[in-house]
Amino acid sequence: MKAGDIGGLIQQEENLSHDGLCWIYDHAQVIDDAKVHGNARLYGTVIVKDYAEVFENAIVRGNALISDFAMVYGDCVISSEAEIAQRAEIHGNAIVYDNARVSGEARVHGHATVRGRSRVFGRAHVYGNSELYYMAVVCENERISGDMTVWQ
Repeated sequence: MKAGDIGGLIQQEENLSHDGLCWIYDHAQVIDDAKVHGNARLYGTVIVKDYAEVFENAIVRGNALISDFAMVYGDCVISSEAEIAQRAEIHGNAIVYDNARVSGEARVHGHATVRGRSRVFGRAHVYGNSELYYMAVVCENERISGDMTVWQ
């Protein structure tokens, strides 16, 4: 991108930092008091709203929704119809996609993958090289780590 390039929609100047190489492409939107900064990039029809933040080298694409006080950062990728909400955090090299939902105070990090219609909520942690798919549910204070694969 270069000065003058047309990007997605921001509601106010504070939604997109002038520092780093962050950018909002296509029809992506950052509204309310949400922020995109660092080298983060948004593509497609992504919506980042409320007080959510996307930063560092995170990539969010497709029709993903990042809302409430959620934080997406590191080198993670959020895509397809994924939803990250409430006070959830996705970071490291984690990948969340395909209608997966992460909410509450849940954390997905490391090289973990959450996909399909999987749900991670409460204070659950999914990390390491773990993979959740096909409607897996991790909730409350559960921890999924290492090379574990969980499906329902």
